[in-house]
Amino acid sequence: FMTLGTKVLKKTRDQRFNVHSLKRCTKVQLNYFEKLFHETIEPVYGKQDKFLKKIFSGLDRECKLIFEGSKILGTIIYKKKLSNEYEQYGIKDGIEIKTFLLFSTNIKWNGLQAAYLFRDVASFAVEKDANCLFGTVSEKKALHMNFFYNLGFQDVTKFPDFYEPGIYEKLLCHKNPFSLRERMGS
Repeated sequence: FMTLGTKVLKKTRDQRFNVHSLKRCTKVQLNYFEKLFHETIEPVYGKQDKFLKKIFSGLDRECKLIFEGSKILGTIIYKKKLSNEYEQYGIKDGIEIKTFLLFSTNIKWNGLQAAYLFRDVASFAVEKDANCLFGTVSEKKALHMNFFYNLGFQDVTKFPDFYEPGIYEKLLCHKNPFSLRERMGS
């Protein structure tokens, strides 16, 4: 998906989709985002009220949404400061991707939507001089994991029962934000 999406992105940049910060959303869009977030995340990770408060405050994380017209298609949420949380696994001075979601059921466009979102976070990481991008992904989310793999993220380790009993959460890392940004068509 991502290779196709990347080629299309370079040819049609900003013509069909647009990405902007949660801060620029209307009240209706914010309410719809919150509804989508609850419906998508809570079945896997449980209640998210505390996390949503952090997102809406914007103090320590950035939330970018991709739109087609006024329809929300997906989001990527990442920390604003460099993190060493997983330094024991070789991840130092990285930008942590907290959440990556695609709400669209149109598989044909999911790769393109993901490319727009990852281009944004990769650009941010380059601006911050980050060594890497990283995040954890539930092994139950194979489609999302494949997007990360197709972009060059690699497995670092996996944690059993991290969020959900009997389910592994994989720690994935991309060691070169600059190359990722260039691949996405900076």
